Amino acid sequence: MRIILSLFTILFFAACGTTSMIQVPANQSVDIETNEYKNSKVKLRNRSAKGIDVKVVDKNSGEFISGFGLGAVGSAHVSVAENGQLKLINTTDKTIKVGYTVKENTYRSKSKKATATKKEIEKPQPAKRSAIQIYLTNESANSIPLVIPSVMNPNLSPFSKSGVDLRMGQKIFFKKKGKKYLLFEVDESIKAEQKIEVSSLIKKRKKELGLE
Repeated sequence: MRIILSLFTILFFAACGTTSMIQVPANQSVDIETNEYKNSKVKLRNRSAKGIDVKVVDKNSGEFISGFGLGAVGSAHVSVAENGQLKLINTTDKTIKVGYTVKENTYRSKSKKATATKKEIEKPQPAKRSAIQIYLTNESANSIPLVIPSVMNPNLSPFSKSGVDLRMGQKIFFKKKGKKYLLFEVDESIKAEQKIEVSSLIKKRKKELGLE
């Protein structure tokens, strides 16, 4: 029985990856290395009663790519591209413990490979639009899983507020019976630091989509 249990444990951790723990001292930041894979997916779990800022920046230029606030005892999945550096920033006066697991992000490999024709290469590329910080709130008593492609898959805790920096055009999805549906898209109508109440917005979208 012990041999079977041990074998199950080995297979479980081989499939799920090894969870590590990192401590972020008060008013400091630490980097999480993801060099093992070209495109990584990192699962973060805040083990403390204080929130922490999570950012992905370009390794070479330091330019901001994506970011959000991970609430107390919250969890999220973060996508980190080959040129990205994942940073945990503690702006509180207490040390914060964060558990993390780094795995290969297979989402990109499953997608169609981009093949640029000569005409496409010659097309002028649209200017990059700046990111905007918004707050996703959950005023319900239930956790709400969201999907933000190529950024993260946050799980909003009950009665929580999470800050997130997103680029214009970024889509946010919610799940219903294993399927994902568009919740909203970041556009010019959304103001900086605007609070978006997710639980009520999901109810509205479910009615619009005939899911209730």
